[in-house]
Amino acid sequence: MAAPRLIRRYGNRKLYDVSAKRYVSIEDLARLIVAGEDVHVEDHLSGNDITSVVLAQVVLDGLKDRGDSIPRQVLTRLIRLGAGPVAAWADWDGAQEAASRARSEAERIASDVAASVQRAVADAQGTVESHLRQWLPAPGRKTAARRKTAKKATTKRRTR
Repeated sequence: MAAPRLIRRYGNRKLYDVSAKRYVSIEDLARLIVAGEDVHVEDHLSGNDITSVVLAQVVLDGLKDRGDSIPRQVLTRLIRLGAGPVAAWADWDGAQEAASRARSEAERIASDVAASVQRAVADAQGTVESHLRQWLPAPGRKTAARRKTAKKATTKRRTR
């Protein structure tokens, strides 16, 4: 993996891309990040890492200028994580872990639903079969009408 692109921020708040040897705007920085570049922003005088502050500015400018929206839950979680101890960031899932967990949960729910549907179908089938048994004679058993017809046939044979 390549080293992050170094951006220096000067006292006049201008951002300078060291590798491109030119000044860049917040929008340029946003385009770099969207394109997959990893950036490291440092203060020119002190050398302090100010990447988080500049990235927050990129997000805010995007919200302000383009009307982009970030889900409230994400912003709330960022604020809580930022205000809490550094150890809280360990709970922050990467995209892969979150997707894997979501997939597992969806599969579990689908499995539970499939099992519930199978039970409901089996129950319905049992109910239908029991109702049909009440209306239809068991194999080998004659209904009252069949018995009457059979009795008449027997009587006719005897009378002949």
